[in-house]
Amino acid sequence: MEGPLQGLLELLHNALVVDNSYKLVGGDLFFVGEDLILFGFDYLSNEALQSETRDLFWTPQKTHDGENTNYGIG
Repeated sequence: MEGPLQGLLELLHNALVVDNSYKLVGGDLFFVGEDLILFGFDYLSNEALQSETRDLFWTPQKTHDGENTNYGIG
């Protein structure tokens, strides 16, 4: 291929195959894009969780020393 993308295409290569099955035991979720979007809509509209539960997920966590992390679970 000739043109402005010539150099970029020469840098591209396939990524290594990775086995992510070990993550399933840890509770990770695997989605296709459409499912993730639908879950996100349900999550934000209180269809998947009660608003109190969602608010708890968004509440910043604390370290063992009691310091605020400014980061919630979800």
